[in-house]
Amino acid sequence: MSITWRNSWNSCFESPISVFDKICYANDISQNEFHKFFKGEINPNYSHPLINQLDYQKIQEAITDQQLLIHFQSTIYRLSHIFKSGIESPQMYFSKGLYQCSTCSLYGYHSLLFQSKFVDRCPFHNVPLTNHCKRCGSQLMYKYYKGNSITQCCQNCFEPILYHSEVYPNYAIYTEQQISTNNVLYLIFQLNEKEINRLQNIQLEGIKYVEKSNLDFLLYLVRELIGSVNNFV
Repeated sequence: MSITWRNSWNSCFESPISVFDKICYANDISQNEFHKFFKGEINPNYSHPLINQLDYQKIQEAITDQQLLIHFQSTIYRLSHIFKSGIESPQMYFSKGLYQCSTCSLYGYHSLLFQSKFVDRCPFHNVPLTNHCKRCGSQLMYKYYKGNSITQCCQNCFEPILYHSEVYPNYAIYTEQQISTNNVLYLIFQLNEKEINRLQNIQLEGIKYVEKSNLDFLLYLVRELIGSVNNFV
């Protein structure tokens, strides 16, 4: 199976949701057809649920050597390895609800940054993230729905989660330089080795169960209270 794909369609921190949505839209194939053709065995080494159950070797051959699995894995690592157990169990630091930016969705883009349990505003547009359908208000879950639509949709009213018609094939390119929220910039780029070491040893009680936590408070803890951080271990 040969499919239409441009490497430029895959932006920084992009999630499997929008990457595979773009593939289905560009090739006019349903989500069900895509997952049936590229179905793979469950690999526990992938850890994150949305990069599992697909045959990435087959995908790579179909889209001419685009290293999607490496892209997803490196993004997940960057957003989770600085936390305690983040390397062994990165999925615990990502939300089970699907969070989206009202602006990014109009450009067919969804980011793994939105799924971080510590990010509650779009790092590119600084607007609150939401995990509810734009049309009916139903809660959206971060999972694949293998339906007959060419895009992922709300399972209650079938409203698309991402929109492509106005931007395909010239999708916007999202870069690290466009991140505008200081707390996310600090989390990803500016933590030094000592701060990362401290953060990796903080036991974040209840993180497995909380959908979104306060990133500003977490970074305050690391920056301002680093001398007494052992009180929180």
